Amino acid sequence: MLCLGLTKAYAQECGCTDPRALNYNPEATVNDGSCTYPQTTVTPYFTKNLNETLNGTSGLVFFDNMLFTHNDHSDQSLYQIDTADAHIIEQLHFLGIPFQDVEDCDQDDLYVYLGDMGNNVSGNRTDLHFLRILKSSLHSDNPIINTIWFSYSDQTDFTPSSSNATDFDCEAFTVVGDSIYLFTKQWSTQHTVLYALPKTAGTHIAQRKSEYAVNGLVTSACYLPEYRQIVLCGYSTLLQPFVVLLYDYQGNDFFSGNKRKMNLNLPFHQVEAITHRDAFHFYLTNEYITQYGISISAKFHKLDLSDYLAPITTESLSELTESQDFELYPNPAEDVLYVDGLPSDSGRYEIYNDMGQLVQRGQWEQGLTEIWLDSLTSGVYFIKVRVEGVSIVKCFVKE
Repeated sequence: MLCLGLTKAYAQECGCTDPRALNYNPEATVNDGSCTYPQTTVTPYFTKNLNETLNGTSGLVFFDNMLFTHNDHSDQSLYQIDTADAHIIEQLHFLGIPFQDVEDCDQDDLYVYLGDMGNNVSGNRTDLHFLRILKSSLHSDNPIINTIWFSYSDQTDFTPSSSNATDFDCEAFTVVGDSIYLFTKQWSTQHTVLYALPKTAGTHIAQRKSEYAVNGLVTSACYLPEYRQIVLCGYSTLLQPFVVLLYDYQGNDFFSGNKRKMNLNLPFHQVEAITHRDAFHFYLTNEYITQYGISISAKFHKLDLSDYLAPITTESLSELTESQDFELYPNPAEDVLYVDGLPSDSGRYEIYNDMGQLVQRGQWEQGLTEIWLDSLTSGVYFIKVRVEGVSIVKCFVKE
């Protein structure tokens, strides 16, 4: 609807505005959230086993060069861990403050927030809340803590459900501006729903905002104010962990823009927590599990996402736009596709189907490439070349 209104009023073109996407449209001036991306797997550059005390690690928060985590059970503590090798530096006790199922944590300038919002047992908790802890009192004997109680605006039935069956479980949130934003863990639909509530102490209704078919279980979130980006983590029902990059969205509707989901090269790891050290580097943890006959220790990971989050510079974008005049012919094509005018003497190309799956790759030389398509079925495809660090994508049809 936004695109329709803008198009009528200002003759702007809506489409995918992300040069990293397969369907990038250099003519588009309004991002309509339609960008599609190739299947991508990213590998942490550092992994270390956690102390067994942290087998239930479920949240991470980083500030003042200090990294904290907590367990997702009744352990009434925050643990400061070393960013180099994840050994425990200090255990901060919150005795007398009951923890039922604390699933994530975040911060603003003054406070650390702990989300006691896990709800997967029967889906009918009526005591969902956040503990808001004054940062300056964290290391004192009597930390200053108040409570933010909440309920979901669209949960009216509190009949107990079976375990891991509710759509009102939540393990991920982040603090943006004056609000807390929840990303639910919907067991039945494998979606995540965005809710918002004030970050002030008291009792509030978390208002439903939008929904994203993530095809997995979201477990943690962090916000990068430098670039107005959010990164989620989670895992599939087969324990394939992933991260999701959300950026170039409208206002605080985080699902209205680009949604790039990438697998983590950590099969069977139940990744539960993520936070960022800077704009491109992230810390993650997974909890201890035994499932499908496999035991996985709780671990600490470091991840570099600069290849996917670094902004496209004006110079790069200009070069990309100028290079869009290379030709594909015939289009539609039958058995052979010709690519003429590539802006380099040689290089590599990749072909993706309309699901973002890599189906063919090869080499070009001397500016003219003859690409045989006999291994491809009929349909829409994208050819992607990379020149001086910039991806160039064009669409073609195989008859």
